[in-house]
Amino acid sequence: MIKSISPKEAKQLIEKESSLKLIDVRESWEYKLAKLENSQLIPLRELTNHMEKLEPNDILLIYCHHGPRSFYACAYML
Repeated sequence: MIKSISPKEAKQLIEKESSLKLIDVRESWEYKLAKLENSQLIPLRELTNHMEKLEPNDILLIYCHHGPRSFYACAYML
């Protein structure tokens, strides 16, 4: 299921779910400028090469800068 959440909801989810995996699908230069603590960089264009790092039962918070890349990443994963 793809669910769009606000930054405030994301913060609450991060605080609540200790097993949550934060996946940043931006490019590495964007990640270097600003990143969330404990996040993992998997640029959208490289997602297919990193699917084995993600377990089907993982709780994932996929994010980017404006939303389209994270939406495409979620759609691909589904």
